[in-house]
Amino acid sequence: MNHKQTILAVFLVAQVVLLVILRGPFSSQAAASTVQPFLPELDGLVATRVAIESGDGETVSLSLEDDAWTLDDMDGFPVDGGKVDTLIQDLRRLKVRRPVVTSSRFHDQLMVGDSEFERHVRIWGDVEGDPAVDFLVGASPNYRVSDVRRGGQDDVYEVMGLSSWDLQSDVGSWIDKKLVDVPADEVTGLKVVNGNGTFELKKEDGTWTVLTGSPGGELDQGAVDSLVRAYASLYLADPVGKIDAAAQGLDQPVAEIHLIRPGKPLPVDSPADPDSPPGEELGPDPDSPPGEEPGPDPDSPPGEEPGPDADSPSGEEPVAEPQVTTLQVGKEMDDESGKRYATVSGFGFAVTLNKFDAERATDKKLADLIEDVSQEE
Repeated sequence: MNHKQTILAVFLVAQVVLLVILRGPFSSQAAASTVQPFLPELDGLVATRVAIESGDGETVSLSLEDDAWTLDDMDGFPVDGGKVDTLIQDLRRLKVRRPVVTSSRFHDQLMVGDSEFERHVRIWGDVEGDPAVDFLVGASPNYRVSDVRRGGQDDVYEVMGLSSWDLQSDVGSWIDKKLVDVPADEVTGLKVVNGNGTFELKKEDGTWTVLTGSPGGELDQGAVDSLVRAYASLYLADPVGKIDAAAQGLDQPVAEIHLIRPGKPLPVDSPADPDSPPGEELGPDPDSPPGEEPGPDPDSPPGEEPGPDADSPSGEEPVAEPQVTTLQVGKEMDDESGKRYATVSGFGFAVTLNKFDAERATDKKLADLIEDVSQEE
């Protein structure tokens, strides 16, 4: 080791020792200093946008649109708003004491530099202006302890209860990945349409039967139940954005899965006038002469009373249309992953399904659900 290398080594050791002294138990001044909020600007701030950037350049940007959090770069794809609200509440609770480092020369070493960092977080109240909150999260000297620095300032603090893992920069961490969420025990009908044909099943008294299709044997009840559970609780692989039916193959889907649930009974009696006080009965027409009761329709044949609707079965409550949840599977993606575009009824956005889930829709046929009698023999 030459003289120059020796000097550099000594200088590096001195820096490390200085950091240990500043942030270690030797600093009684830090322990005695006043605790204060790290981000006081968050108190009373109505956040409208949150951007989180990782050190490798991956960025997620979330915006509040019509009281709902969405992904900026994916046509307003919905975000799990509870996760964003929890993050902001957690950031409001962060407390710091005196800085452990006050010189910018240590920023890169602690991973809170302008270009060397673990996470860069910005939060806006007014989307048109500068961010109200701007800070960097760096190294983690201990579990759930991180170095943090406010943008534009040199002071570096330690905070407890925050790590870079709480600030994910990938979009998948912020969305609800449950694409289909239907109670499987409520499903009484299943219709599958794909390149193998169409089959439809119905469940009555706990038993599945074939409505359309040629079974060629007895249905395997367990296999059908398992398939319904898989379709009824389906997770997406990645969000895509607004539906572009032609580009994504959703104008002519290669598979459709219909989960059918019974409709709920409709109320027989007409609802009360919402403007009437509670408990008040509708009285006679105020324009009728006193004591006069409404008589029969003069256009009705003599002696004919208005009867029930002839099309309604006697004594039965009218029932709403069945509830149908439809999964559509479109084109395969170009990245050779086997993923396919998909959407679900009423969603309005496209996603991808992983290869296994996509093939369960595109390849399933009725024969897969027939009992194998050869094994029983």
